[in-house]
Amino acid sequence: MDAGTFAELKETLNIAYQLCDNIEQSGCWPMSGQLKMSDLLKYELVAFCRQLAAADKDFSLDERGFITSLFGLQGALLADKVPENSGNVPLIITLSQQVAQFEAQNGVSHTNGVGVSTVLLMVFEMTGKAFIISGGNDSREIAVYNNYVKLMQDFVKSIS
Repeated sequence: MDAGTFAELKETLNIAYQLCDNIEQSGCWPMSGQLKMSDLLKYELVAFCRQLAAADKDFSLDERGFITSLFGLQGALLADKVPENSGNVPLIITLSQQVAQFEAQNGVSHTNGVGVSTVLLMVFEMTGKAFIISGGNDSREIAVYNNYVKLMQDFVKSIS
């Protein structure tokens, strides 16, 4: 993966983390006080990467390096402890439906009319594509990515 693409992904993640913090500070995060939204996003992105790595049964040094570079030491430690995602829609995306309800009730929008779930879906898509590239574009990982992204897209459409 070239440095420009990686820098763009890192910037997108920083924007997503800031969005999570803004949502939480506004009182629209249903798990406020229990779990930081940005921490859940990071955890679920690492779990998604682990799911992709499990497709070819090889969590390579390049893939580990990708997670460390993108998520830091915390991400690297999580990568060894977090099981791959079970194939369900990530909790953060399902909870975004409640975020949207809180926003509507309070007349607040954190994403200028684009649903929070849509923004989070984009972050998962970008991270997954970059992870696959970091590991060499394995066809099994691509198939898992395509199936999982479709599952998330279908869910987002159903709540929009």
